[in-house]
Amino acid sequence: MRHGAGAYPARSPFAPRSRQRVPLHHASVRDLAWCLSSPAIYRLGHPDNRLFGDSKHLWQWLRQLDQQPQPLLDAIAQQRSHRLGIYFETLLEFTLIHHVKPARHFYALAVRQQGRTLGEYDFLFRRRGEAALRHLEVSIKFYLGLPRAQSSTHWVGLNRNDRLVDKVDKMQQRQLRLSHLPAARQQLQALGEQVGPCHGLILGRLFYPLEKPTTSPPQGALPGHLRGWWLRHSDQRKITTQAQHCGVLASPTLLVSLQRQQWLAPLAPAEAQQLASEALAAHADSAPGMVARLILTPLGWREHDRGVLAADAWLDSVLETLE
Repeated sequence: MRHGAGAYPARSPFAPRSRQRVPLHHASVRDLAWCLSSPAIYRLGHPDNRLFGDSKHLWQWLRQLDQQPQPLLDAIAQQRSHRLGIYFETLLEFTLIHHVKPARHFYALAVRQQGRTLGEYDFLFRRRGEAALRHLEVSIKFYLGLPRAQSSTHWVGLNRNDRLVDKVDKMQQRQLRLSHLPAARQQLQALGEQVGPCHGLILGRLFYPLEKPTTSPPQGALPGHLRGWWLRHSDQRKITTQAQHCGVLASPTLLVSLQRQQWLAPLAPAEAQQLASEALAAHADSAPGMVARLILTPLGWREHDRGVLAADAWLDSVLETLE
């Protein structure tokens, strides 16, 4: 639970379910804890809820890391790009190396044939005492549930070309089956290894229409996934009206824009307070993109839930492609 946070109103359909058990002080360690404890949107392939070890020892390690975070900060500083997906993978690779400590592991190992890349494993690792490598494919995704046809919903990423159905299909049919290719089998044989269980993990958040939070989730999505809301940017004042009408919020509220590096773990109290101060000083509406809705508590501003303000032109363009 986030330290210092007040209770969330029970009637909010988007109230975040924080799995953080201890107050962690460093932002990157909080992001790491979020990656390791957040409920998945999808788990594909071989089921295993303990890929990174048991919960007790994992949190002991996270607390120790929070006291001495420099190894994690060094790993982040060396990452090959600033994309959120690479940051996510860097956090998981750090966990494998420093917590799981497998007998052998590979990250971003490419499978090539005659100079052509056929695919790339996210992670291959063999735990001590196991005979085969585990193949782990991971993805961090954020999708909006948009109306399509009559009653169906289409799930679209903040990058308009990103579709949830395509991502799930790609992970199931291509990424998790990479080791089945003849070239991959030859490569594994040369390494003296074989692939055993294959795991697919899609983390992130699904954003439901603010005014229709009971919209059905996508087929196959796990019931405990993280939720948010979305609304047209031009309709953002409906957020306060809707909250008051439903009796969800009785305290003052404020929308603050989130940078990409803030899309993972919930805001710490100090972060929420700083963003609130900046927003109040600017006297400006939040820019399009992911936002946090803050509530004013006796202890200061705290994150209540998350949403996406979809730019009107962008949303209209995407909706046209769905008709």
